[in-house]
Amino acid sequence: MLQPIARGVACVIASLAVAVHAAPPVAVAPLVSEQTVFVAQIDLTQIDLPDAAEWLQATLQRNGLPDDLMQQMAMPMNASAARGQAYVDALRAAGVERAAVVLDIEADLPAVHLAIAMPMPKDVAAVRRAARPLGDVTVGDLFVLTLPGDASVKDRRPAARDDLLKPLAANPDAAAAFAGGITDELREAIDARPRDPQVRETWMATVRNARDIRSATGAIDTKGGAEGGKPHVVARVEFTTPAAAAKVLAGPDGGGNPGPARMNGAEVQAFRSIIEAMRPRVEGATISVDAKAEDIDRLVKAAIPALQQARLAANRVKSASNLRQLMLCAMLYANDNQGMPFGGLNDLQKYLGGPRGGNLSPVMTNPSRPELKANGYTYVHPGVDKISAIKNPSERLAIYEAGDFGDGVNVGFWDGHVEFITDKQQFQKMLDLAENPPQP
Repeated sequence: MLQPIARGVACVIASLAVAVHAAPPVAVAPLVSEQTVFVAQIDLTQIDLPDAAEWLQATLQRNGLPDDLMQQMAMPMNASAARGQAYVDALRAAGVERAAVVLDIEADLPAVHLAIAMPMPKDVAAVRRAARPLGDVTVGDLFVLTLPGDASVKDRRPAARDDLLKPLAANPDAAAAFAGGITDELREAIDARPRDPQVRETWMATVRNARDIRSATGAIDTKGGAEGGKPHVVARVEFTTPAAAAKVLAGPDGGGNPGPARMNGAEVQAFRSIIEAMRPRVEGATISVDAKAEDIDRLVKAAIPALQQARLAANRVKSASNLRQLMLCAMLYANDNQGMPFGGLNDLQKYLGGPRGGNLSPVMTNPSRPELKANGYTYVHPGVDKISAIKNPSERLAIYEAGDFGDGVNVGFWDGHVEFITDKQQFQKMLDLAENPPQP
């Protein structure tokens, strides 16, 4: 989930170019309440997302991103940039030069309310067409896009949130300025809310971590655009205590919690490298960053190992999903064939929506080894006439990822479950048992 967000943020950072004129900021005070946690002002005249994607890709390649990973990222990145720019161009064609983003959350998590505010467009119908499926309401002189069916913006009670509004006012000419913060009342409500198994723990972990942030402010600017220009990012985060600030910088090994998922050794090192590349300045409970072009270059270089780790992790999850589907197909085949195990992976094609012959289903391709095509997974026949005769099916290997063992391999077992095996000797024992099953 985090990789697409990072690509989008990087595109926006990279796309900023010097505007011919600066449109006045959007007056968002009527939309800011005690539940508001983030506000941003964006000058649409300074946004060029296709140039951003080109700049980012050149920066990644210059800093050593492998060609195969660059090719994997480039197509969706360029497509996202084109779609985003079409939306920006539609707003500008309708007479909108500035927009503001306001994000509210409720104590009864995970209710989230998003508002994209702008002065009343010259062509409201064109904005509505471009913004589908978002809804819209009018608040005073503002035209506000909202999530479908969310009319809560009409009921907001404005609050004097100088912690959010003053930082925006201090950067009126920036291509983008932002401010975030949680009120003491909302923080207490978050703390008091009991853990609910029905609420996604990933979301809860993110919000509970954010509760330690008193305020976050910053601005993004450039000098000359994407070709000769250099993005310049300034950010300042104030935590509730110096210990909370230190916890973030320490990372997972030092008691910090940069994300909801556990990190392996390589991911921990990548996280630490990124923190070091940012060269944060720490003053008590405040962390600030002033990233110029050379700093961003260094940050991208430090982030490349993290991107590689993210790709490996995503491929591992996708491959495990493929194996689960293949094992399900194995059970379906047995049901259709008097309990017999399938003879080869090609026998499962019809259960994946494709006829016999050829590698027609992406499920048959190992995402970690796409060059192997139809040979990305290896099947070991159980050596029995009926799958019901397989002893200890939860321990009997059926299908595994082809190729080098590396950091581990996904394995599908005859009871249908899938495991990622990191012990090479353990895997070899499983393979030996599968290839040389005990005789009845």
